[in-house]
Amino acid sequence: MGIDQSPHIVLSYSHKDQDWRQELFGKSLSTPSEIHPVWTDHKIRPGENWDETIKEAFEQATVAILLVSKFFFKSEYVKQIELPSILKRRRSSGLKVLWIPIGKEVETLEHSKLLKIQATLSLKKPLPARPSTDPELRKKVVDDVRYHLESALDPIGVPLMRDLSERYESFKFVGRTSTSMVYRAVDRSLNRPVAIKALIDVDMLDDFAQRVRDAASIADEPNFVKLYDADLRGQRPHCVMQYVEGKTLRRWIESDKRRPLPAVVGILHKITHAVATAHKREVYYGNLKPSNILLTRNGEPYIQPMGRRVNECRGLKALEELERRSPDEEEIAYLTPEQFDDSIATVARELSDQYMLGLLAFELITGTVPPAIGNKAPIQALKDIRLKGSDAFSELPLVSTYRQDCPEAMVKIIQRMCSRRPSERYRSLEELLIDVRRQEDVTLAHVRESYARCMDVQKHTGNSFFKAVYKKFFDRMKVAETVFGRRIEEFEERQFKALENAIVGLFAFYEQERAGVPTSPTY
Repeated sequence: MGIDQSPHIVLSYSHKDQDWRQELFGKSLSTPSEIHPVWTDHKIRPGENWDETIKEAFEQATVAILLVSKFFFKSEYVKQIELPSILKRRRSSGLKVLWIPIGKEVETLEHSKLLKIQATLSLKKPLPARPSTDPELRKKVVDDVRYHLESALDPIGVPLMRDLSERYESFKFVGRTSTSMVYRAVDRSLNRPVAIKALIDVDMLDDFAQRVRDAASIADEPNFVKLYDADLRGQRPHCVMQYVEGKTLRRWIESDKRRPLPAVVGILHKITHAVATAHKREVYYGNLKPSNILLTRNGEPYIQPMGRRVNECRGLKALEELERRSPDEEEIAYLTPEQFDDSIATVARELSDQYMLGLLAFELITGTVPPAIGNKAPIQALKDIRLKGSDAFSELPLVSTYRQDCPEAMVKIIQRMCSRRPSERYRSLEELLIDVRRQEDVTLAHVRESYARCMDVQKHTGNSFFKAVYKKFFDRMKVAETVFGRRIEEFEERQFKALENAIVGLFAFYEQERAGVPTSPTY
């Protein structure tokens, strides 16, 4: 049972142990993921069939808690019905069984099938046969047992929450990555929300630690989630990061698959600039995809700087890693062909980041998951990669086939970024940024492309574009000939050239103004 699955918890016990039931389960169990009600037979309502209700509760259960005492095994109902059913479901469907020893006699109980399951408490230190009359001692015992039960439901978050309780409060599970559980908490000292990433598998500590250090090196750069703190040497390795209020880019795309182009290109420019900054510090991301990018309510993107860098392993190793983790559709769609090309010894990691940025641009504009491997189910896609290697990848279709209002220049930019051959991509993200920046004003991009097409027609036909413009102007405004004092036939090529230079100059002036370069138009 994963932490993100809501468990259905039932309690099996002898009625002779009702006092412990009331002490331990008068309230629901609580973990960072949610509050978990515990079903017990005292919740059966008047008029309900006792046997059928209990049977249904145990059939729906994902967790069974057992209060095991000398009375537990003396109960015929427990011994004949509940316990055999619990043990059978544990074998057949993975029912999680947690049992609590009660009373010293439990040490001598010989029920081998149950004793093979690790008890929640030590058999050497079981609960006393009855709860203590001392309120403080009783509370201490109850809290300890509940902690062990809650830790069994969330073995990462509950212990971490107790370890960090002096500094952080209000833990809440928000998601998981391939290596970490992610929790939201509140920093008591600074009164601000934070995100806490806790490592799931300590065997991945070296990889986790390197990711944390990478994150620290770019933590102060714009559009990266900030890293506040980390503990890489304790029992529960974790890091504390900025909590970004908003949604992932994945959810943003799925909620509206045809976003305005200016908003899309603006987001893409900021993300590209952020990754280019990381490259200057020799930090390469390798995991750019919509679910790893957060978007605030005002449209500011933040890249989550941690996560498994799939493209750092290649060939069979990369494939086996993917097959082991059973990737989803998004992870398959954002793979790079060079990972599986035996003919390429090495590929600069910035070129792989660029390819993934191109895939991201494609999806942002089209609202369609990039079909580089043909929109196949993950299992089939991995089979194709195992069979064909990099030949399983095809060139992306042109963005304009999905969205005709995309400027032609932007279509070509994405096509170049996503070339299957790394040598055909931009040499660096700095070079790419120059082209992307020009596309931020989509209207201007359309005007520039329209003007370029007009000049191309002039070049190939010999018909003057500017002469045609003046002719239309004079035809519609007869008074113009009087004002200008000449007919269209009398205009010289010098006049047309001056107008051409003026238009080019206005394009340049506008771009320099956007870039913050002080200048003034000369035409």
